[in-house]
Amino acid sequence: IYTGRDWSMRGTVLRYNYLHHINGREGRGCVGMYLDDQFSGTVMYGNVFYSVTRAAMIGGGRDCTIENNIFVDCNPATHVDARGLGWAAGGYQGLVDKLVAFPYKEGYWAQRYPQLPGILDDEPMAPKGNLARNICVGGRWGDFEGKAKPLVTFEDNLIDEDPHFVDREGGNYQLRDDSPAYK
Repeated sequence: IYTGRDWSMRGTVLRYNYLHHINGREGRGCVGMYLDDQFSGTVMYGNVFYSVTRAAMIGGGRDCTIENNIFVDCNPATHVDARGLGWAAGGYQGLVDKLVAFPYKEGYWAQRYPQLPGILDDEPMAPKGNLARNICVGGRWGDFEGKAKPLVTFEDNLIDEDPHFVDREGGNYQLRDDSPAYK
């Protein structure tokens, strides 16, 4: 699932999907859910990823949430980078042009997306406001660029601990009643 290059297309919710065995040729070139080049304001919620390369990827965007997903044998499960502060900094004007094409500082836009009116005054190319709260077993939890990691909120993740699936070997990743994830 792919989208990119827009601060203003907020409100996208990617939920309740089962993505599996997405690895590309030689394990490269594929991503499960890819928010490319500063795409912002998206929620990835309640998805199950099994054996996916870069299962959930935030490519420099901000105000994105990766929450209540289950990652099994993904390498890595999550990725957040700060491309807007490096090699992709030159894309700034294109993002601004899209943003100012509508009245983002007033009315519906300002009420529904309160981070949007002040975006140009708050290091707009920095990946601020992202949140990760998930379950990850097997594989590798994260690939976080050094400049991005301190800007991401990591809360209540269950990583490399048995989450007590109903039947992992059978592909049933539903949580049993005694799952530590409920804590």
